[in-house]
Amino acid sequence: MTAANTLTSLRKVHYSKNIETNLHDTLIMNDLAFDRSSEFPDGITFEVPQLAYMQVSNYAGTLINKGVTSQKSTLTMDKVPIVTYTYDDVDILKDSWDVLARTDTNSAYKLKQKMEGDFFGLYSSARYSAPSSAYSGVLTTSTAFSTVLDGVNTLVHAGVNPNEICIVGDAYLSGILSSTFTLSDNSFQRGYIGNLPTVAGAMLYRNQNLTATTVLDLATQPTDGDTFTYNYVTFTLVTTIGTTAGNILIETDADTTANNIIQALNAASTGVAGAGVGVKYVAISQDNADFLTGLTCANVGTTVTFTSIHGYRPVSSAMNNASNDFQAVYTYALIMGKDAISVAYRRGLQTDKRSISTSLEYLYSNYLLWGQTVTVEGAKKMYTLRIMSQAAES
Repeated sequence: MTAANTLTSLRKVHYSKNIETNLHDTLIMNDLAFDRSSEFPDGITFEVPQLAYMQVSNYAGTLINKGVTSQKSTLTMDKVPIVTYTYDDVDILKDSWDVLARTDTNSAYKLKQKMEGDFFGLYSSARYSAPSSAYSGVLTTSTAFSTVLDGVNTLVHAGVNPNEICIVGDAYLSGILSSTFTLSDNSFQRGYIGNLPTVAGAMLYRNQNLTATTVLDLATQPTDGDTFTYNYVTFTLVTTIGTTAGNILIETDADTTANNIIQALNAASTGVAGAGVGVKYVAISQDNADFLTGLTCANVGTTVTFTSIHGYRPVSSAMNNASNDFQAVYTYALIMGKDAISVAYRRGLQTDKRSISTSLEYLYSNYLLWGQTVTVEGAKKMYTLRIMSQAAES
């Protein structure tokens, strides 16, 4: 970043470096990923070549020439996580560095949530996963060891370096493992808790930005006044839309009602009101919408799937028909070899300040351009562990 010799430019550089330091020092990605930034060319896409190994066989008296083949994975710099906020020029004169410094710290945390949520969302690229029958109940201290050890051993037998295997779990899983089994370290740097010698020496990390999913099943049409709660935010299903925040209109059939639910929650999670606002649903407050950050909803018929990139979110429902309820909540932990996921950063983190027309306020933006991919070889170093975080409603 080139800075002019002015106080404004000096502050811009100061905030950019401050937030970049805060972000990069806390990103677990930086411990676990294969950072390919130094390989990044002038374009926005590059290929990761990889040789396809030939089969090892016994010599049978005749040598046969075989050509070496290659395959390629593509890493595209198509992600631009960004945090924006407004601040008044007069307030800057009064508060100077203090408020913006605190805001920068919060911005770094928001960026971390987004980036690591996307990063661990690549769990679906893993070559290995435990059978679904292993998740018939909530994980406990009596089942945690064997469940995790199976994943670690799978990677060891697949040829992953045992000294490079990491268990990335949420607060619940890491809490069970760290309180039940002796850790050889407790540095807690970038989420690193320590080594688990009893689990083949695997390294244990804690991260809240794992993918979690649940399904709301509308087996029948809801009744006026039925409610459901997602991550402490309550929504009410009504026959007349009204003006109360969180109201969602009950339509003529459960399928269309499910469509209204996904419109309401997707709009809240992105902070952008959709076309149906005020007609199909009433928008919730910005404060409540913050509880839905990282959530996406989709429906197939009368079922609504909730997917969060920020880990376990508690859900509940109070509906007249008991068959209208939430299914189990699953969190996707990862057991992985370091460098299983490749990432690259384009330049450093940027801070931008722009004036708002006819206002004393300025719009601040903190953003970073980056990309990620899982190569064919990387997928062989990943094991998905789907853990039940909350049992289905009865």
